[in-house]
Amino acid sequence: MNGLRLALSMFTIFRVKTDATTPDRATCAAGMRWFPFVGVLLALLAELASLAFWRPALSDDGASFGLGLSGDFVGACGSPFLAAVTVVSVLAIFTRGLHLDGLADVADGLGSGQPSQEALTIMKRSDIGPFGVVTLLLVLLAQVAALTYLFASGTMRMCLAMVVIATMSSRLAVLHACATSVPSARPEGFGALVASSATRRDLVKTDILVGLAVVGLCFASAVSYRGAVVLIAGAVAAVVMGWLVTRACIGRFGGVTGDVFGAVAESSMTAALLTFAFAATWVSSW
Repeated sequence: MNGLRLALSMFTIFRVKTDATTPDRATCAAGMRWFPFVGVLLALLAELASLAFWRPALSDDGASFGLGLSGDFVGACGSPFLAAVTVVSVLAIFTRGLHLDGLADVADGLGSGQPSQEALTIMKRSDIGPFGVVTLLLVLLAQVAALTYLFASGTMRMCLAMVVIATMSSRLAVLHACATSVPSARPEGFGALVASSATRRDLVKTDILVGLAVVGLCFASAVSYRGAVVLIAGAVAAVVMGWLVTRACIGRFGGVTGDVFGAVAESSMTAALLTFAFAATWVSSW
């Protein structure tokens, strides 16, 4: 359980005591395996906070997104926009903005047009350049817009499942960025500590656990077959986006860094939410 305590301490605002003052590579690797499930906790806290502004009303039809829900809560009261902003804000606050900071740094590095070492130097600076600002703005707008649409159109159980799956699968994408085939861009730093630390066995085991969690959420949400396809598609989209970002950073920087993990987390979550919103728009034509 030391890996779980380390994951909570490193990736959230919760300060959990661990057995070692300076974690070694093995402990950090164990912490990364817990990362997707830390995302579940963050999603639940964010969704709970959103209920301050978004409250579903009782209804009997439950026909959400045309996905065959029944006997659920639909017809949300309050402000879906404020609920969406709350979810995004809580996730940022409870992760200390680490992932958003990494996203901005990677955007500056990729957009600089400089060779890899100069780009890595740009990423280490404390300021945020124009590429980082624009990327942060677009990603946060996309997340808030997608969540607003989902909250306005969906049921509580469906929306909760979507937020949990998006957050969990985006962290799974980060674990895949620690695969043994992925090198570190620097000889020091957090990226060097966990890069190439996730073996194929680790990835398969975590993939299976996350997959089972997604299936469980499908049943808990009482969705139809089409609804289950949507939820699974969102999880797959997150992992695929994480892989694309990871490959782009390997090609540009020669490997991954701690900032790359943040960029993978945020871009993957955005991909999952946009997949859900796309399905909510076009599912009636399926």
